[in-house]
Amino acid sequence: MPSLVSERQDIIKWLEHTNPSEIHNRSWRLYEKHTGNWVLRSAEWADFLDGRHRTLWIHGIPGAGKTILCSNLAETLRCSRRDHPPAVGWAYYYCYFGRNQDETGPLLRWFIAQLCNQAAYVPKELAEAYRERHEPDTDKLLSILAASLQPLDVAFVTIDAIDESMPYTNLLAALGSLMTESRFEKLRLLLTSRQYLDIEQCIKPCAVSLPMSNHLVAEDLRIYVGSKLQTNPKFRAWAASLLAEVEDALVTGAKGM
Repeated sequence: MPSLVSERQDIIKWLEHTNPSEIHNRSWRLYEKHTGNWVLRSAEWADFLDGRHRTLWIHGIPGAGKTILCSNLAETLRCSRRDHPPAVGWAYYYCYFGRNQDETGPLLRWFIAQLCNQAAYVPKELAEAYRERHEPDTDKLLSILAASLQPLDVAFVTIDAIDESMPYTNLLAALGSLMTESRFEKLRLLLTSRQYLDIEQCIKPCAVSLPMSNHLVAEDLRIYVGSKLQTNPKFRAWAASLLAEVEDALVTGAKGM
């Protein structure tokens, strides 16, 4: 008979249909230190960490850097979790259009696997599904995820690029459950996407919205651009008024990127 630890490892391996670690690691390597700190300074982030709201939705235009920002925020949550293991769970998922798949099932399976592994716990209905080799549908996965939260005080999960699920209608329906149902009250969801109307209609009533084009981003951009203009030898001969004009143009034209 296999040991409980061995069976748990087998169950976790069985669950993992899509591993998003490659996207996370690549995005994290591209992260430039101190960029994106505007989120950490926001009141919305503080409220999210303290549990005053369950869901934080960050949205922006294509190319705004949402995935790289998401990787940094996921790592920030991972580091903060170190002070409270194993009562605090942590996981990330990156939807990706290149997979050309409905990300709902793979996402839920990945979250269950990660949280069960961290808590060293396998709920009964997950073990039964594994032993029967029964592929759980979305409703069953949601039920198993709720059971997986039992040994945890809170679980922070980040989901990047909701709009890249093919399609994303099923994912939005699952997110509706995660954001509102009492059985998921231990979940804290950090979501990123483009600001499509149907996504906004689903998420915004249940979440705090944080656009990537805001005054905090502009402040960070102004500091960054100003520093580059002042320290680059190419611009030393430029008049201060011209540098200020260039700085304003770049910050305004960036639109949160």
